[in-house]
Amino acid sequence: MKNKSVFRDEDKGFREKTIPDPWNKDQWEAITCGGVDTLVSAGAGAGKTAVLVERVIRRILDERDPLRVDNLLVVTFTEAAASEMRSRIGKALNKALATDPGSSYIRKQIILLNNAQISTIHSFCNRIVRKYFYKLGLDPGYEILDSGDGEVMQMEIMEELLGSWYLDDGRQQEMLRLAQQYGGRDNTYIKEIILNLYNMARSQPFPDKWLKDLINPFQIERDTPITRLIWWKYVLEQIEFDLNHAKALVLQGIKYCEKPSGPKAYLDTLQKDQDMIDNILRLVEAGDENGLFEVFKNLNHPSLGRQSKSDELDEHLRVIVQNLRNDAKAVVDNLKKSYFSQTVEEHIAQLMELRPVVGLLVELTLEFDRRYSKAKLEKASLDFNDLEQYCFQILCDHRDDYQPYPSEVAFGLREIYEEILVDEYQDTNSLQDAILGMVSRSETDTPNLFMVGDVKQSIYGFRLAEPRIFLDKYHRYSTEDGLHRRIDLQQNYRSRKEIIHGVNFIFKKILSSGVGELEYDTSAQLNYGGLYPAKNHENSVAGPVELHLVERSNRQRGTDYLRNMEMEALVIGKRIIELVGRGDKEARLIYDVKKKEYRPLAYRDIAVLLRGTKGKANDMVDIFRRMDIPVYADLDTGYFEAQEVEVVLSLLKIIDNPYQDIPLAAVLRSPIVGLNAQDLAHIRLTLEKGAFVDAVYGAAKRNDYKFSDKLVTFLKQLKEFRDIAARDPLGDLIRYIYKETGYYEFVGGLPLGDQRQANLDHLQKRALGFDRKQGLTGFLQYMNRLRENEKDIGVPKDLGENDNVVRIMSVHKSKGLEFPVVIAADLGAPLMVSGGRKDILCHRYLGIGPMTVDLDLGYKYPSLAHQVVKEGNIKEELAEEIRILYVAMTRAKEKLILTASMEGLKRCCEKWSTPALTVRGRLPDYYIASSNSMADWVCAALAKHRDGSVIRDLSLAKNKNAAEVGDSSLWDINLWNIDEGKELPTEQMREEDSKYDLSLETFTEEIASLKGDPSIAGEVDRRLNWNYPYKKISAKSSKANIADLKRRHNLWEDEGIAGDIFIPSLKKKPKFMMDEEGIPPVKRGQAIHTVFQHLDLSKDLSAEGIAGQMDGMVARGLLASDEAAGIDPKSISHFFQHPLGKELLESGLDNIHREVPFTLGLPADRVYPDLPRGDAADEKVVVQGIIDCFVEKPGGILVIDFKSDRIRNEGQLDERVKYYLGQLRFYTLALERILQKPVIGVYLYFVFLGEAVKLDI
Repeated sequence: MKNKSVFRDEDKGFREKTIPDPWNKDQWEAITCGGVDTLVSAGAGAGKTAVLVERVIRRILDERDPLRVDNLLVVTFTEAAASEMRSRIGKALNKALATDPGSSYIRKQIILLNNAQISTIHSFCNRIVRKYFYKLGLDPGYEILDSGDGEVMQMEIMEELLGSWYLDDGRQQEMLRLAQQYGGRDNTYIKEIILNLYNMARSQPFPDKWLKDLINPFQIERDTPITRLIWWKYVLEQIEFDLNHAKALVLQGIKYCEKPSGPKAYLDTLQKDQDMIDNILRLVEAGDENGLFEVFKNLNHPSLGRQSKSDELDEHLRVIVQNLRNDAKAVVDNLKKSYFSQTVEEHIAQLMELRPVVGLLVELTLEFDRRYSKAKLEKASLDFNDLEQYCFQILCDHRDDYQPYPSEVAFGLREIYEEILVDEYQDTNSLQDAILGMVSRSETDTPNLFMVGDVKQSIYGFRLAEPRIFLDKYHRYSTEDGLHRRIDLQQNYRSRKEIIHGVNFIFKKILSSGVGELEYDTSAQLNYGGLYPAKNHENSVAGPVELHLVERSNRQRGTDYLRNMEMEALVIGKRIIELVGRGDKEARLIYDVKKKEYRPLAYRDIAVLLRGTKGKANDMVDIFRRMDIPVYADLDTGYFEAQEVEVVLSLLKIIDNPYQDIPLAAVLRSPIVGLNAQDLAHIRLTLEKGAFVDAVYGAAKRNDYKFSDKLVTFLKQLKEFRDIAARDPLGDLIRYIYKETGYYEFVGGLPLGDQRQANLDHLQKRALGFDRKQGLTGFLQYMNRLRENEKDIGVPKDLGENDNVVRIMSVHKSKGLEFPVVIAADLGAPLMVSGGRKDILCHRYLGIGPMTVDLDLGYKYPSLAHQVVKEGNIKEELAEEIRILYVAMTRAKEKLILTASMEGLKRCCEKWSTPALTVRGRLPDYYIASSNSMADWVCAALAKHRDGSVIRDLSLAKNKNAAEVGDSSLWDINLWNIDEGKELPTEQMREEDSKYDLSLETFTEEIASLKGDPSIAGEVDRRLNWNYPYKKISAKSSKANIADLKRRHNLWEDEGIAGDIFIPSLKKKPKFMMDEEGIPPVKRGQAIHTVFQHLDLSKDLSAEGIAGQMDGMVARGLLASDEAAGIDPKSISHFFQHPLGKELLESGLDNIHREVPFTLGLPADRVYPDLPRGDAADEKVVVQGIIDCFVEKPGGILVIDFKSDRIRNEGQLDERVKYYLGQLRFYTLALERILQKPVIGVYLYFVFLGEAVKLDI
């Protein structure tokens, strides 16, 4: 169906346009509007990326005024997003070319696309800096500094800086005083504040000015009125906010008192409290600072009236009123303590005393910046902040007034870029926005900046994102006319209506401009996009949003050993099992929007999101595994704990100094040497005292140890490694270690082998980039500093779409993703809101706020500046926590489940119900600001919902009429581990390895006590010597893949399989293990299969055409550049010129199937011929594999398997054919069973040989 609407044309006239499917009116307006700066505020799931891409495509293909792709600047938040956008644009252009194959213009745009400026802001800055490096005197060959390397360099510079200033006679006294006041242990806090100030300054267009301006507010005199302090207006705002909080608590108490059974004797005191608060609020409104100081000076709280007990008095109401009044008093008393416990003169005096402290910190930060910049330039290295700063310096003409004015370069870029499009604009900082301002034409009468984002999803405050930039434009830009337009996209095309309604209900209650920086009004709410069938399938996963609340303190029998996260994980695991199905239970169904059909829910469709994964994800993983739920936790940590990294680092440590017992024992125990714990004990007994390495030398000389030969070989290798370390670069040493020990190939054969090898590659890369003059010792110290700084340097783990596991990840990791089922867990965790607990705080807008520290009297006290900066940080952190909850809830497509564990669930329900009983509509800002967890927000909102009776019924003052009407959301609230709820499902958890806590000592004593009874002793002997009759088959896997069946591996015992993989005889890697380009054959084979899988067979399949397609695969991230470089397109093209390739193409594209996975159940003795037939009776083995290619022909199926082996002679060819014969037999069997068609031909095609071999199956 097509909609008609009216839009503004470029000539400022109006014309009627027809809106094509699938766009709605607002999307189409965003796609087609021109001649204005446009801010697109796109809610979650509103299709903002699709809109952005469509706008780009239509600008390029506009028949009246086409825009070349190289006249666009598209800025994305991540490189992955840039690659995805480039891919989408490329597909659209190719589709347009297929419609108009003669268009030279479209062909040219496709060619230009690979070099088009579609990138992150850092990549754009890098391009500008590399082009105009000479304007700043930079080395054109600079390298980008890794964040870990940068942090290590920063700490080294920091130590040098502080050390030199402490020794400087002119600065020594002020430095010592600073250290005494704020230093902490080892000057830790001083280092932290300098780095905080440095990082915050570097996110500003003029960092030096920003730093120097920090001093200005402290440039005051003793007679300066307090009203002229920059902090005073924020003090008044905070007083007003807190007093309204106190007043609301008092009014709640008055309402309870007025109830028939309420404590009426308290009314008089509460009304006096209300009058007092109203009086102070009037003083705030009038700006009467003298009156405020006077009233707080004389502040006192009268006692509550004496309430006599009677039958009519509700004791619960009396307790509630007392608590409300106490809370109100605490709010007012805290204001007095924070702002009015000192006189105006004392406040001014303290701020004046802080001026030299602030001045010194600014000087230190400026000097740190100078030294750090110099060190980076000497190494020809820049970090990401440098790229932005240098880019801005190139684009901006610096003037004395610090007003940014475009440089000649910027004006040149304005001529090139006809339109600038920015994705995720809500995460921009001031410097990045200034860079965009230099190259755009926003201040002219032909603005060309198109910004897309959602401020409700700005969750990167720790990266110094400034949502205020987006909000400023959000409020300034017009939704109607003008050169600056705002377009709101509210239609959600991701989630079911149950989720949309649930999200809207919660955020209408908790999000406001007062605490969330934005009103959740009609322009911010989500609207259902209507993607799903009007009527749900009876077994659909769709339904109410679920909330599961777990009581932490009530330890059931058998759960007293569980931690809080584990208890919550039990509940989550139970729901996962119920949804996915197990045993005779069917899986619930989810809807495939593209195929317009339902399919069973799988584990891969479920994501568990956590605010923070550290210390929690592992607990959840453990419980899930014990419940037999396949799971993967994306922790983004653990590089130094990875066993392969630990082993190589341990080896490097003993190469540097063999007199290190623990690293030496780790290497001996590892597969590099292959000793076991008993062998290590024997070594220690060889020399009970002294260095362990001396014991190793002693054990190597003994002939009665079976492992002595291993030690001899290892010690010989160790000497060789130490010789190489003394003369060769460190990178060469590590490369040689990998080759000589065979360790690199070994870890590649383990589960997650690619990841393990990537970790080792990363270690070698670190070593290659390390300064040679520092040597191995320096490198190990450097790696140790990275570990101490808790800087994880691991490479990201690659988890494919077909890995059928439940994902556990942080909310930040989930941003931009979507899942059919989302479980937002751990909502009971404390909010990450503190405002900063340090003695010196900083804020990008409020400046710096030190505590007042009096060394003579030995006390410290929050200064006015410290208090204001702290409150400013709290408000920003609080707003971000609300946005994190929004991101978590809006990842769900079909089912949303919220979980929280709480201490004292009944007491919490009382707290949650109080606002519902007394306040209608949105939850008060003071409640949101004073909450301890996200669960406090969600549950207090739900206490107002008709489905929230579970919460209200647990409160002391039950009120059946508290529910508000008129909301369409549906909720299913469940309580666990509480009398009124359900028991934790511990029965679904596998038992631990041992059912009884029986120590070896106790066990031995009990066995010894049975020696006197021959009958019992005989039975014990029989049981202990019993052999399992099916031992052979139990050692076989019940699930195998084709790789397992064609070649058996020895895996590391830590993976559950013992084996000795020490390979000292491997002096030179055979040629079949490494091709001419230096690419490992496994990696080369995978790359060739990737090319065959993704080739567009309808296009040019000549060598040149295939080379072009391979470039496209690299651009889309399907193929690494080094992999593409190692593949000769001619060898791929040759296949399609071969009779077999021609037969494949002639069969028709619809009949060709590539990279097809299969699962097949076979008798165990067919998979494992070495098993005794009796043992294998009735046993099944699941075989899985992926078929490279098969073709459906009229007479049956043609199977083709591509091989990348380097074949040197005919004898080797025969050997490889025999090797792969079993694999192809399984393929044949699988296809005939699954498709019920005969296989009429099976071929092995050896790519580098260019020959096909027909197999006799």
